[in-house]
Amino acid sequence: MKRRILFSPLVLLACTKLGSTAPTHCLQGCTCDRTSESPTIICHDANMTHFPLPITNPKTSFNFLQLTCNDIRTVPDLDLIMQSFPDLHGIDFQGNPHLNCTSLEQFARKLAILSDCHSSEKLSCQKTPTPASKSKNSASKFCDGHCQSAKKMGDLWKDIKQFTKKFNVKQVLNDFFDYK
Repeated sequence: MKRRILFSPLVLLACTKLGSTAPTHCLQGCTCDRTSESPTIICHDANMTHFPLPITNPKTSFNFLQLTCNDIRTVPDLDLIMQSFPDLHGIDFQGNPHLNCTSLEQFARKLAILSDCHSSEKLSCQKTPTPASKSKNSASKFCDGHCQSAKKMGDLWKDIKQFTKKFNVKQVLNDFFDYK
């Protein structure tokens, strides 16, 4: 009888945790957000110097990885990244001032990438204002960097999905590369 009483609360607790859609911590310094249309791992301003690779514990069901405002310098091989994040569609590298831009070439036509590499407008990585200095204006200015970046990645992915629905992408790419 005691087992049955103990078992029921444990099952209820497990189901509650599994069904939760609130953002949770999933990588050191990052938050996993499954609440959006395109689930995202957000590592904004996480003081990262290396690309996170949870190879032994792959993060499935996440479409985007937001690595904005860190100090990531090099990017690992695409195969290692896909082992760690098997459902990944795009990565946001904006605000990584020392990023080796040539390491992003491997992603061409494989993943959507946002970076400051070929942009005249670099992402401003200002720190979160302190509560005493927050006003409506300063809060919206902070959101410009972080929130706009997340919005850009989401918009980019929506555009890609719309494009693929509208056209036979394989045929369009074949036609494009045969043309060049």
